[in-house]
Amino acid sequence: MKQLSTRTISFISLIAIIFLALGVFTMQKVYNTPLSIVEDEVEQKENEIKEKENSDFVQKEEYDFSKDLDVSTWKTYESKKVGMRIKYPESWKVVELEDVKAGFTLRSPAYVPIQAGIQIFYEGEFYINDYSNPKQLSIENLFKTFDDGSDLIFSQYKYENVVINGRRGIYFSNINNKEEDYNISGNKRIFSFDYVYQKNEKIAEVSQILKKIVENFEPLE
Repeated sequence: MKQLSTRTISFISLIAIIFLALGVFTMQKVYNTPLSIVEDEVEQKENEIKEKENSDFVQKEEYDFSKDLDVSTWKTYESKKVGMRIKYPESWKVVELEDVKAGFTLRSPAYVPIQAGIQIFYEGEFYINDYSNPKQLSIENLFKTFDDGSDLIFSQYKYENVVINGRRGIYFSNINNKEEDYNISGNKRIFSFDYVYQKNEKIAEVSQILKKIVENFEPLE
């Protein structure tokens, strides 16, 4: 289900409070209810609305990821947009992103939106995408062709050169204490696998799941 933006939630809350104020003001006029009681009721309702908003951004009950480590129980998904066939835990679900340039996410049962200022991030999912690489550049050289400063990641964070199922790649175990990332070379494209942990510390079992996903994916080439 599509998440409401923070602005939309706040607007709905404002409308609710206005209607409530009009209602209690009318009650005060008709029934001659003391104004202090009316104000208390308005404040109580405002607090209830704020609690409801905040509850949408509270981490769900702790999930046991260890039960998702057995690859033999995993399901298979094929994405023609990203160009891969992938295995993922049975209790997770695939969410295709609407943007034609975006890939898809693998969403765990622990998925939850997290509010950071005016932005909303998502905890408990992997973001999977691909980058066109028609000249068969190395991953580092391909990132240098991007105009968003992506190549700076190689000078700012430690990484490892890895080989997974004969495919060369680069692995970042910790990007700014909130992200783990694999980039794996394919035929004229690079496959990207991201695990973002905006709020909580990285979970060892989730890192293992990500590695198993990378080890078991198959390019549609």
